[in-house]
Amino acid sequence: MAEEVELAVERLLEDETLTAPLDDAAARLLLAWGIDRLREGCEESQVRRSIRTLAQVAAARGQLSASDAAERLCGAGLTVDPAWAAAWEETPLPSPEWLRGLLERISLTQSSEYAPAPKAPPSRRRWWQRLLHRRCQW
Repeated sequence: MAEEVELAVERLLEDETLTAPLDDAAARLLLAWGIDRLREGCEESQVRRSIRTLAQVAAARGQLSASDAAERLCGAGLTVDPAWAAAWEETPLPSPEWLRGLLERISLTQSSEYAPAPKAPPSRRRWWQRLLHRRCQW
């Protein structure tokens, strides 16, 4: 399990497209947040989607309203603290301090849309589910 997490962390750090719109300091902060989420057990695809969305929202901060930004963040599986709208207006640029404040006000959610469906035990799967399961394990 720990090896899988470290591989996910490595893939996260290698993907420069996740934080492309941000400067280096903000990107490092966002990647550190993502690494913490991976080590807490969050799914890699959800963490990647969240980082990409956070970077895009932070970069487009001057063109988005607080409600538009909240909608984008919620669409990526992030829960936004209702009091965060005031922080949206605090500083004009997506500085690392502003981003740190935003990261303190959000959390990943495990909604049914983003959480993986529970797997049925092998004995309860239908024949075609067992067949697909074997074929997908290459």
